[in-house]
Parts: sequence; structure tokens; C-alpha cells
Amino acid sequence: MAKMRRGHAIGKSLAAVVLALVTYVGLQYGTMLRDLDRAASAYSQGDLEGALRLYDGVESRLRAHAAMRLIPAADRQTLFLNQARLLYSLKRYDDAVDRLGREEAISGVATDGRFFLLRGNITYRRARAKWDDAPKDDLQTMNLAANVFQDAVSSCEDRSEEHTSEL
Repeated sequence: MAKMRRGHAIGKSLAAVVLALVTYVGLQYGTMLRDLDRAASAYSQGDLEGALRLYDGVESRLRAHAAMRLIPAADRQTLFLNQARLLYSLKRYDDAVDRLGREEAISGVATDGRFFLLRGNITYRRARAKWDDAPKDDLQTMNLAANVFQDAVSSCEDRSEEHTSEL
């Protein structure tokens, strides 16, 4: 009889621990979703830095609990994609690519087309910034070189015509 009571007590205690653990995880997940909504709201109001801080806070909490792989892939992708979009808006392209790479590090490959689209936009913006920062003398030099090349080709054609007429 005493063994049965002890077994019941252990069962109830174990059930209480499991229930507390599930409740804790549920509350933490709810807090994470609420913070994601607050960050999205801050982004829509134009507070890019504030939204980025909120997203970074969510990510650091998930990493502290080693729960990054445990949350649904859609929520994780939304987190990384929104962080990358904010960094893209702030013209911090290297950081944005790093955030996009974090999803690939966890799942092995990003299957969401939005990741590829944003990565393409970042690549274009980097190239455009490089082009805008490049000295414009290079363009004039390239045009001059192209003109010299065209003159050389046309003079070669003229010479080949002279040789063929002599034969």
C-alpha cells in the first residue's frame, strides 16, 4: 500500500514537472512571438534600429536556451529574413548576408525564394555602390581604350585590304 502511494506521488510529481516544463516553453515561445510582432510594428513605424534591437533580443534569447533548431522553421526564417531586410535598409550589406547565412547554417540550405531574392538585391546594391564610388576617370580611360582598339582594328583591316589588292 505504501509502495502504491509512493508510486502515485512520484507519478504526480513527474507529471507536475512535465507540465511546468511545457508551460515554461509555451510562455517563452509566446513571448518570442510577441517580440517578433513588436519588432514588425516598430519596423512599420519606421524605427529600424529599434526593430533590429528587438529581433536581436529574440535571437539571443533563443540561442541562450539552445532553442534555435527547436522553433518552427517558418518562424526562424521570418526572424532571419526580417533581420536581413532591416540591415539591408540600413545599408549594412555584410551583416545582412551574415543573417541570411545563419538560416543556411542551421537548416543546411535555404529553400525560401525570399532569401535568394534578398541576396540578389544585396549583391546588386554592393556592385552599384562600388560603381558609384569608383573614379569616373576609369570610364573615360575605357572609352579611350575602346576607341584606340577600334582604330587599330580598322587600320589592320585597311592593311589587309592593301595586301589583298597587291596579290
